[in-house]
Amino acid sequence: MSKKIIFLSLFLLIQQVYGGDWENYLRVRKMFTKGDYQRKDFGREIKILKRYISQNPRYMPYYSLMAKIYECMGKKDEAIKIWENCLKISPDEQWKIIISQHLSALKGKKEFEVKIHKEGYLDLVEVYNVYGITRDHVRYVNNMSDIKEGYAWEEKHLPDILACPRNVRIKFQFPCLPYIKKRQDIDFFRTVIKTYGQKLKIVNPGNYSSMHLLAFSVSGKNEKGKFILEYDDRTKIIKTVEFSDWINRDRTHEPVYRDAEIHMCNGEEFDNPRKPLWMFHYSLKLKRKKKLIRITLPENDKIRIVAITLK
Repeated sequence: MSKKIIFLSLFLLIQQVYGGDWENYLRVRKMFTKGDYQRKDFGREIKILKRYISQNPRYMPYYSLMAKIYECMGKKDEAIKIWENCLKISPDEQWKIIISQHLSALKGKKEFEVKIHKEGYLDLVEVYNVYGITRDHVRYVNNMSDIKEGYAWEEKHLPDILACPRNVRIKFQFPCLPYIKKRQDIDFFRTVIKTYGQKLKIVNPGNYSSMHLLAFSVSGKNEKGKFILEYDDRTKIIKTVEFSDWINRDRTHEPVYRDAEIHMCNGEEFDNPRKPLWMFHYSLKLKRKKKLIRITLPENDKIRIVAITLK
């Protein structure tokens, strides 16, 4: 038997056994996406995923989808077990970051070490705790918008870098961008922070004159949040910021981004130019002669932060 025939036979056997893992994943994801907002019975999806995992136990997207399903069902402990078991599979670096992010979110972690990247972008990958930016026809856990339909941003409209219209020097980085190999990988990441007093220790502090937030509230009204800024001389400064609601826009706040095409948690979307979603820019002055070493986020779970930049 020639090498060509042997290779073809092996290829057909693999296809028969695995059915194409990415295609299998998309098939179950589509099943998961369909249905009303309150659906909690995903037994069929879980059964199929378990079969696929038994065929290829190293294919990480299967675990990601199953953990998301359990979280949607309110079974947080089951989702945690899945992610913890994934660490035993020796995942690549991207998946190690993804796993760490999800475990931090599910366990309600409050203390993080973060780095300042090029251009002053704060690396928040492990701090992101809700699904706020989604691709077409992707269902996600309804915990970003506090609306039962689960509103979220559409990924394909967002650029890699968002610049403020009034001051183009102030820019924000697309969430998790340094860790995304390709845009479709955004499916696996959480991309927005729901604030509940998380402490961010900066591991490579520097001297900066201002901190810039890409953020909004989701309560239907303006929300106030207190930031605690700590410096290397042990001084602490409290800054209060008023955040505009992302639907009921307060025109006194500077808009950075708007999108009329809105995703819902069952994978559908609608276009409402009269009521778009908004992201806003907020600026806090810093003590330039001192190094900022820690930021404590507001104790207000109606505030959402997409990105932070230091200048």
